[in-house]
Amino acid sequence: LDSNTEVSAFRGSANADYQMNGQDGDEWMVYSDAMQMGRFNSIMDSSLVFSPFVLLFAKAIMIDEKKGEIRFDKWYAFIEVGPWVKELLDLRKKVMPTFKECIGARDLSSYPQELCDRIAKWCC
Repeated sequence: LDSNTEVSAFRGSANADYQMNGQDGDEWMVYSDAMQMGRFNSIMDSSLVFSPFVLLFAKAIMIDEKKGEIRFDKWYAFIEVGPWVKELLDLRKKVMPTFKECIGARDLSSYPQELCDRIAKWCC
């Protein structure tokens, strides 16, 4: 949905009654399909994803350390600048190309353990 309209999980979804616990931007609901049913926009199938994963796998992000700001898609937030920014940018350079190599080789077990460990450490 590109219209910035309010959405909610489909009533039959496991996430229909979920209430966010953290601050805005801490949790994201990612989905593959949405439908307008009457006056409501319903997300059909969804998964709860925490912000580190969204930042790691977003198509493009922009970080302005001087302003203390991060942007992706049509969303932005003010951030505390720190070493996590450099690690995020470095991981983004390595994660998808390495994953593509593993898929091409048809061997996900060849994904480097060191990179998995860095991702886990950064996301937690």
